Amino acid sequence: MIPGPDIPGCNPLPSVTQEIKTISQVIASRDIEFHNTAIISDGENSIEGKNATLDATLEHLPEASMLHLACHGIQDKTDPLQSGFELEGGRLTLSHLMDLRLPNAEFAFLNACETAKGDKDQPDQTVHLAAAMMFVGFKSVVGTMWYAR
Repeated sequence: MIPGPDIPGCNPLPSVTQEIKTISQVIASRDIEFHNTAIISDGENSIEGKNATLDATLEHLPEASMLHLACHGIQDKTDPLQSGFELEGGRLTLSHLMDLRLPNAEFAFLNACETAKGDKDQPDQTVHLAAAMMFVGFKSVVGTMWYAR
């Protein structure tokens, strides 16, 4: 799932459009599902024209084997379950993800701020969005440590 480059209330992410084009050239179109500028892969279906909204993500994610997020990521230190990914229509939080059953979850690529940024106040734990994605069922996760808003 790649949210569009412009989410209300967030700085634009102009490189997302090129990222979508590149992924579309690498992965066969029959293996990806586009939601406007979103990609969810379940290995068989392809539907175009929907928005990469929070509701669409929550609806389609249980069937997905691959998740690609290119958006703003937020690590909420005061309420970690509200950490998540800024999508059209709201934040995809850890709380949302923990409520899902993801039997097909194989790979998540998190091209978003703070997805692998730990918390210096909890040095004995790896608490970040990438670790949480593994907790909810993804077998492989790539995250980032950068911070930019």
